[in-house]
Amino acid sequence: MCRFEGTDLIFTIFFGVFVIVATAERVKTTFQNKQPISGRKWITVVPIITYVGIIVLGIAEYFYIARQMNYYVSITGLLIYLGGVILRKSAISVFRGDWNMHVDAQSIKSILTSGPYKFVRHPYSLAVLFELTGFLLLANSYTMLLAIFVIQYPLLVLRSNFEEIALIKKFGKEYAGYRKRVITVFPVIRIV
Repeated sequence: MCRFEGTDLIFTIFFGVFVIVATAERVKTTFQNKQPISGRKWITVVPIITYVGIIVLGIAEYFYIARQMNYYVSITGLLIYLGGVILRKSAISVFRGDWNMHVDAQSIKSILTSGPYKFVRHPYSLAVLFELTGFLLLANSYTMLLAIFVIQYPLLVLRSNFEEIALIKKFGKEYAGYRKRVITVFPVIRIV
């Protein structure tokens, strides 16, 4: 099956433009905060590397595994991806310029309870899962969907647990109360 004929050609052009725009937006957002990585650097760097790796392998799967495109799945994936972008931007905006992509409780001045933090304690992590899932569904890259649950999800759980430990140390009972009222993205797996 050739991706460069008929409807597949149109979709391939759309997909190529989408990849360029999505990559530019994500790089801009990720590196807008110039704060140096402190503490456990690997818990920031490794999820970024795996995120990029899953995206690159998803693109490779799109081009190299011959399968009939399911455009309903692609449209669903695009909507999930856009939902993830909106959630991520909403989670970042609550910080009002103090957002930091690193696990760093010191930069947090108070417990965030507005915006998406009213409903979930780790909306940024949820947004990452939505973005990856949506991207791979858009490309009909079904094999790489498994990588989200085998690689990225456990890393996000671990990262969230490090954040929770740091926030409990900083805010004590106040954060413990917030944890009781608001679910995490990962309600089943809790180390702390």
